[in-house]
Amino acid sequence: MNLGTLITGSARSGTTLALRVHCPDLTAEEERHNSDFNEPLPLTQAIRKNQMLEAERILTERLGNRHHLVKSPHACFLAPYLKPNYHLIVIFRDLRLILPSMLRHPNVLRYELRGSLSLERALTMARQSYERAFLYEGSMEVWNYGFWEEWKIRNRNTGHLYGRPHETSDRVLEDIRRTGEIFSKESFSSDIWEEFCETNAVTNQQRSEVLKSNEAIRLLYEKRGFRIKTYDDIYAKRET
Repeated sequence: MNLGTLITGSARSGTTLALRVHCPDLTAEEERHNSDFNEPLPLTQAIRKNQMLEAERILTERLGNRHHLVKSPHACFLAPYLKPNYHLIVIFRDLRLILPSMLRHPNVLRYELRGSLSLERALTMARQSYERAFLYEGSMEVWNYGFWEEWKIRNRNTGHLYGRPHETSDRVLEDIRRTGEIFSKESFSSDIWEEFCETNAVTNQQRSEVLKSNEAIRLLYEKRGFRIKTYDDIYAKRET
């Protein structure tokens, strides 16, 4: 029995974007952070307290909303404990793009990394998110950030959903307003990682660990027939 759809993935992986395009006629109030659709606060709190039975109860309750859908990056850590009664959409984004966003976003710094600017901590959190989500035994699909043709788009009227400050980068906001498109490539470029590394003196060893984590996640999901893609797949496609 499918009780509804859960959109999850690492923090800053594109789960909010997935929520926006997957829910027809989503309202700004429904998209609001901590709404019944977007990271319900009671669900987040239960997961943080490791109260997984209570978290599943809250999830099931919230999935009674009109879209029968909840978006929650925290739910990656709930996934191994869930009964196979839900459909998971896991959003994967190249860790080289997730990490700069995590280490700049005020909510992630405040609530997840607790003000620390540790690349290692952010990497551990992102990698563990995907490792835990993988353990869900029910229905699952993976959407790769930047490969929009794979996404199931049911809402192209998303312009009114970009009102929350800091949720979407200024470069993306400017791009979608200029082009009128619902997706932007402005946050899907190797330039973002290279600029971050240069600005933050990221070492070769740290770079290597990030690449190893991308590869480990790719190999893990391959076991279930999913293909994990990074921005390298775009460049490889251009060269063939």
